[in-house]
Amino acid sequence: MGNTTPMADLMVGRPSGEQFWVDVKGLSKPNAWLVTPKPALTGLYYILVLVGRERALDRFFLLTQPECNRLIDEYRAGHPNAKPFPGFNWGDAFKFENRRETLPGLSS
Repeated sequence: MGNTTPMADLMVGRPSGEQFWVDVKGLSKPNAWLVTPKPALTGLYYILVLVGRERALDRFFLLTQPECNRLIDEYRAGHPNAKPFPGFNWGDAFKFENRRETLPGLSS
């Protein structure tokens, strides 16, 4: 469904019966992450991907929904006179890089 998915891009089910949602955002070069805030949804996670020239150069950033919404809010608060856009700066996601343990049932 691409950019029109109302809740998330993927629904993940685990053998334990646990389910969670994943919304994936991708970039081909370092640029602002365009993420539209969504109403609170239990078990929603974001995977932000910078696609490298080679697969080994791909970078992954894993965030919970509250973490992602906080980055959006902080960007807006820090740029009150900027033209509004849904998202946050490229570098704001650095502290969430390769955090596999963010997703339920995974560890680093």
